[in-house]
Amino acid sequence: MSAATAAAAVLIPARAESSLAVKFALDETSIREKISHLAYAIWEVRGCPEGSAESDWLEAERQVYASVRE
Repeated sequence: MSAATAAAAVLIPARAESSLAVKFALDETSIREKISHLAYAIWEVRGCPEGSAESDWLEAERQVYASVRE
């Protein structure tokens, strides 16, 4: 499984994420927690490689903010 496939496998459904963002009124702490949890999930799916924290975080951030914009 490629890194892109693994990252896509843990994508949170946009509708669920959008309603969550509305529920928390786009609370920065809640969004940061979602990014953190998703980055960790991406890292786990990729096999816990060393040195991937930044790229995992950026991918999670991209997915969370994309889902909030919908």
